[in-house]
Amino acid sequence: MSTIKLIGTDTSGTIQGSAPNQISLTRWTALSTGTVTQFKIHICQACQVKVALYADSSGSPGALLGAVNTGQQVSVGWNTLSFPDTPVTKDAVYWLAQISDISSGNYIYYNPEYGHAFAYKSQPYAGFSWPDPLTGVTVASDYYYCHAAYGGLKIGTAGFTQPLSCGLLKLRLSVKPPATICQSACGTPALTFTGVVSPSGVAEVIVYGLPGLKYRQVLYPPSVTVPLSAGIPVISTVKLIGPPGITLIIIGGSPAVLKYVWHVVLGGSYAAETPDINRVCVIGRDDDGNSVFGTAEDTVESELVGERLDFRQEPAVATADGAAELAASAVNKMRLNKASGMIVVPPNCGQELWDVVQVWDLAANQTGTRFRVIGIKFDYFPAKACFQQRLILRKP
Repeated sequence: MSTIKLIGTDTSGTIQGSAPNQISLTRWTALSTGTVTQFKIHICQACQVKVALYADSSGSPGALLGAVNTGQQVSVGWNTLSFPDTPVTKDAVYWLAQISDISSGNYIYYNPEYGHAFAYKSQPYAGFSWPDPLTGVTVASDYYYCHAAYGGLKIGTAGFTQPLSCGLLKLRLSVKPPATICQSACGTPALTFTGVVSPSGVAEVIVYGLPGLKYRQVLYPPSVTVPLSAGIPVISTVKLIGPPGITLIIIGGSPAVLKYVWHVVLGGSYAAETPDINRVCVIGRDDDGNSVFGTAEDTVESELVGERLDFRQEPAVATADGAAELAASAVNKMRLNKASGMIVVPPNCGQELWDVVQVWDLAANQTGTRFRVIGIKFDYFPAKACFQQRLILRKP
């Protein structure tokens, strides 16, 4: 993965400096927010060096943020050293530091330029490890050492608007009960990668190439945690262009990545009406000719619109319990008809009549709304490259 300069300079030096047994530092302002993974240094004499990154404390080196305490061999010219992952923030102030094992002369290039703060401190190299914090240094301001910290860029979300979708693909449809947990991945999980940047709160899986495994189609309701990867991928890299002047590197290739499947809803319409009747009273007649009564009520609808009462005479009902059951059946029928809809989805061979589905469509105020499928229609128009399924919905 490519890196960019986060702190320091990549300008070659013109003057040789830094004596034996001395810590040398330069103060820099971070150019971008990211994670330091490399330390680059312009050397004028082959030697062993140890490098570090410090935070700024009132114009002097402060807390140790990252360090290499094992001597690294460098040669004349620019050298790139591996550095432990260390996050830095744009416009924050840091100190880059190095020390060498030279016994005489100078080992690092620098450039004279007033206004750049540098610092130094006498310190034997043998057995040295970077302290936390670094104290007792002398600070001056007339040149800078030729060194830099490189790493991966981090894109923040402040002031950055990114479209997440386009077209009519608005809804997700789950056709499994909420308590169902299914296994969808198979093979030998071997894919691990980082570096995908998404806006805060958005979970995203980016897949390139063709999956190398066959698997059963499994649908998951929201809030179910499932494995996301399987198989043995072949990794390469691609470049995606983000905000102006920034290149994002995202892992690609032909990984065998599997993820849980959501059915995309291509179109939909919904209707919710208040029933004409929300309370029913059934009047029957027992064997002796006396009237028997039974009632049922949809209290939710009654609280919304008031009581809408219907009396029904059913002479064939001979008991109060039978009258109450018939009244409950009538109220329930009204409840089933008060919500309806129709959605268009890609064909799903597992869809059956009377299945209960959940629909998410925030623009239409559908958030996990449950419907029962009471009709299925297939549309197939080869000339228009149209092959889709219409589901007729009612309240479950």
